[in-house]
Amino acid sequence: MWSLSEPTKSAKQIRALSLYMGKDLPALTLLKVYQKYITDKKECWNGTPKQLAKNTIQRWYNCMKYLSEFLKDKDMELNEIDIDFGHRLYLYLIKKKQRRNTEKKIGHDYAVRNLTYLSEVLDFAKRKTYIIANPLDIEEYKRNPPKEIESLTQNELQTLAGFQFTGILEDARITFLAMAYSGLNHCDLHYLERIKDSESIVLKIDRQKNLKRYTDKAIIPILPELRKLLEAINYQLPSHDINVINRHLHVFEGLLCVDISITTYTARKTAGMLLSERGVSIDVVSKILGHTSIITTQRHYLKVVEKRVLAETKHLM
Repeated sequence: MWSLSEPTKSAKQIRALSLYMGKDLPALTLLKVYQKYITDKKECWNGTPKQLAKNTIQRWYNCMKYLSEFLKDKDMELNEIDIDFGHRLYLYLIKKKQRRNTEKKIGHDYAVRNLTYLSEVLDFAKRKTYIIANPLDIEEYKRNPPKEIESLTQNELQTLAGFQFTGILEDARITFLAMAYSGLNHCDLHYLERIKDSESIVLKIDRQKNLKRYTDKAIIPILPELRKLLEAINYQLPSHDINVINRHLHVFEGLLCVDISITTYTARKTAGMLLSERGVSIDVVSKILGHTSIITTQRHYLKVVEKRVLAETKHLM
């Protein structure tokens, strides 16, 4: 008869032995291990450069919630997961509506994110010897390539700058322009109020998204159009919630006759596109936008770089 100390026995065999000995071990269930993994990620990385942002942790909890719904709020033991489990979860997710009272589905990319997170949890369970192997095969599920950037052209941005509204619509216009001229996130716009009595031509900031995870600062050039905008509002930027701003930005789509969805996200992309088109190198654009990796910038602005390469080497062809 073998003992519990033998390292060659699986978790299932050990559990069977414990039953034989009259000492039942706690069941290793999927949702419990999922929760343990999230907790471990939060606790072991706190205070380190790998500390997870609050919204990243929330994404993990959202994915666990969808998994719980798929299981119909009934947990399952790890050894009950088969190789087809991931496929069934994927089919469930792509058919699920994002929210109540809407027809929009979760979609392929978010479903793949759920599978990726689940696979990480099962790899964690394998390292802890809760299971012998990760039964989830997600190799066939790849996220779609980045969508083509939706941004305003220089002429469209100038047209928007020439408009004048009242109330919340004017606040939305000012917010969009401030983001498009600076490349800042909505949550970081308050940094611009610091330069009211300063003649500085750059602003160095720690982006809120990268706080406690990235030591280098984003460097924002104070361009003439940005300074002019700030002086016109006496450096008092609107402080509305981002969702309020986004709801009102959609009004500009018809006014500008553009076939894109205008949001605060569009403003940052407009900043990157205009800088690239003006000849600013990709590594400088990355620094201004505050990307933690230049690969992120290259992935989004690759087509702009390709156009510049063709334009600047045309005389060599």
